[in-house]
Amino acid sequence: MTDMYPTFEETLREIPLLLIEDTDICTREIFNESSLSELSRSIASFGLIEPLTVRATGGKYQLISGRRRFLAARMAGVYSLPCVITEIDDTNAFITALSSNINSEPMHFFDIAQSIEHIVRELGFSESYTAKKLGKSTLYIKNKLKLLSIPQHIRDYIIETRLKEKHARCLLRLEDERLMLRAANAAVRSKMNVGQLDAYIDTLLEKKGMNISFCRDLRLYFNTINHTVSIMKNSGINTMLEKVEDEHSITYRIVINK
Repeated sequence: MTDMYPTFEETLREIPLLLIEDTDICTREIFNESSLSELSRSIASFGLIEPLTVRATGGKYQLISGRRRFLAARMAGVYSLPCVITEIDDTNAFITALSSNINSEPMHFFDIAQSIEHIVRELGFSESYTAKKLGKSTLYIKNKLKLLSIPQHIRDYIIETRLKEKHARCLLRLEDERLMLRAANAAVRSKMNVGQLDAYIDTLLEKKGMNISFCRDLRLYFNTINHTVSIMKNSGINTMLEKVEDEHSITYRIVINK
């Protein structure tokens, strides 16, 4: 059965779920299972409000965007879904799928980075052109690609422990994989925010003698002082940090109350 069933307008059709092929176009590897189940229950009760985007191919329809909604609908056991049918080539189908996932549905930052890498490396598009097609800045593209320099086993750990993208960016300061994993572990164990992780990485670099090129950036030392006082406070030590700054100097005074 391959007939299309019109609903509201010429490009919008109600298509049986069996005729929609789940494809590897910009496949999202990471989904929040509880969120998916919640969406599935909503679709079962109220139907799918936002249609999928598909293209006709070989008597069926290939899914382009809306994979999370598609999987949730399949879990709900619905018979058919509203779909917008578009004529589009493979390259633009991939870009459209990625743009939809970035802007409309939660997508893990490593998934986004890998998809952007596919566009830039395999499809041969420049970073600036990719940014324009996705409606993002070139800096956004560059920053996402940098995340892929994190080794895969550490990426897996970041995903498993649900560290945020800003935490992952902090880890990029470390070239040593062992130190990178150590810092990630510390961030999880101590529930560090980004600033605390950044200060912790400062201490790792100093111990390893890798801070020579950063020695003139006083912020690194200030962060270390702030981090030390924060640890003392969290340990129950009544500690105060006073900072006095004038045009000639900066004075820190740490007061520990007995």
